[in-house]
Amino acid sequence: MSEADATTDGAAEELPHFELVRREEIHWAERISRDHYLRRWATVSSLLVAEESTRARMLGEIGAVLDSSADTRGREMLDLPQVTDVYVYRRA
Repeated sequence: MSEADATTDGAAEELPHFELVRREEIHWAERISRDHYLRRWATVSSLLVAEESTRARMLGEIGAVLDSSADTRGREMLDLPQVTDVYVYRRA
């Protein structure tokens, strides 16, 4: 897994009438049960619009990934890595 995540790179682009003062990246982990993790996946739009059989298959595949990874296999509680990007701007 790559540490680089370009999800919010656009947020630092020039903002009319503001200048970027500082950007902080805060790494943290959310402690979540396996059940809640799977329930969270069930709220993703591709699962919500899928037919029941497809949704069950997709959730089963996510469970299989959890069961096959040394980091999550057999664990009831998971540490879900998170990154919070904080941008501070000032009026130019």
